[in-house]
Amino acid sequence: MHKYADYSIRITADPIMLRDRLIERHINSGKSRSDAESFVDFSDMPNVSLCLKHSLQADLNLQILADGSYRLMVCDRVVNEKPNSQSFLIKLALKS
Repeated sequence: MHKYADYSIRITADPIMLRDRLIERHINSGKSRSDAESFVDFSDMPNVSLCLKHSLQADLNLQILADGSYRLMVCDRVVNEKPNSQSFLIKLALKS
């Protein structure tokens, strides 16, 4: 698919954070914690692992942080505005 795109965006995240968020989403839809954890570990996490391990670099690479903000990444390294400064965060407004 990459060769058919004019511009690509890759978003990565910490797998533990993703697992926690997926479990909460399943609980909010009515599953028990135990059922949600089992489902996430059996179904969702293998897909998460596959995507995180095999995604190609993109034109724009972002990492979602626990607070919902995004960090700009280049070759899986944080991009800083200047040496020894804090990395800048890209805040994206997402609609629910």
